[in-house]
Amino acid sequence: MLRECRLALVFIILGGAFNAYVNLFYYALIIMQEQKRIFLGYVGVTAAALLISSPCVRAAGLLGGSLSYLLLMAALTACFGLTSLVMYRRRARGI
Repeated sequence: MLRECRLALVFIILGGAFNAYVNLFYYALIIMQEQKRIFLGYVGVTAAALLISSPCVRAAGLLGGSLSYLLLMAALTACFGLTSLVMYRRRARGI
């Protein structure tokens, strides 16, 4: 039983690692007072979750659910990370 769930567990652990980066970038954006951009990131990932989660779970069960979690956390990390980078560069240039 446990061997069958090993890949799903790896996906959940990796998703948790991405979640740690989400928190890092989240607080960087809070410090830069970019709460509206945080909200937009969450709205976008919520829309993606509504589209991909159910089909993934239907197709692959636990593995599909863990894969959708990993993909969503990676997307949110990319969203917050890129937003943090762009906002930091703008502030450094004085724009």
